[in-house]
Amino acid sequence: MDFIDVLPAIQKPKMILHHNVTTVNIALDGDYAAAEVYVLAFHQVQTEDQPVDLLIGGRYFDRYEKRAGV
Repeated sequence: MDFIDVLPAIQKPKMILHHNVTTVNIALDGDYAAAEVYVLAFHQVQTEDQPVDLLIGGRYFDRYEKRAGV
């Protein structure tokens, strides 16, 4: 919640926020799974002088597990 509380201030100078989840790879193993997810983000940020375009690429590695049947 601390991050959510400061998010409006972080986003204020951003004129455009556009995120694309591209490739999702999930490996299932019984009650467990591992995932590799790629993301591209385009932001346009207002600086003191002019807008600046920012392209960000990222990759998430996540692990999942079934707990109590869910």
